[in-house]
Amino acid sequence: PPLLFQWAMMAHHPTVRVIYPYGSVYLTTSSRDFWSKWSRPATSLIRRMVYYPLGGGRRAWLSIPLMFLLNASGHFGVSEALVGDAAELGWLTVFGVLGLVATVEVVGNQFLELEHIDPGTGVGTGRSVAPSWWWATRLVLAFVALRFAAFTLLRKCLNAS
Repeated sequence: PPLLFQWAMMAHHPTVRVIYPYGSVYLTTSSRDFWSKWSRPATSLIRRMVYYPLGGGRRAWLSIPLMFLLNASGHFGVSEALVGDAAELGWLTVFGVLGLVATVEVVGNQFLELEHIDPGTGVGTGRSVAPSWWWATRLVLAFVALRFAAFTLLRKCLNAS
């Protein structure tokens, strides 16, 4: 049980923080939210090794796709072990599409989300406001990309018929 492990670690090393592997992925509202909750230890490691050194959000168009392609290469061995085929093209397709959708969402957020200005004071409230069509677009993109990725994963990576 992870909670017992965390208590044991904190008893001897109070500065150690245990990262739970998964958040509530089925309650996500966008692809970005999904990936922030999926496989947290791997995401944290790849983010520190690739995303931040490449400029993070300032160069999202570069850092996010490379992060997803690196992650794809880490999955070659999974299908090799499960079905005897590394399925490189399948994994690159899955993670390429998911990375493209995540990149579109992050770059779109940077361009479309504006700070809400209080009309009474003229001061920013700290909340962001985006056009209503953008929220619907994000939801549809995430839905279509995850369904495509699941289909490709089963058919091309794990050879399920």
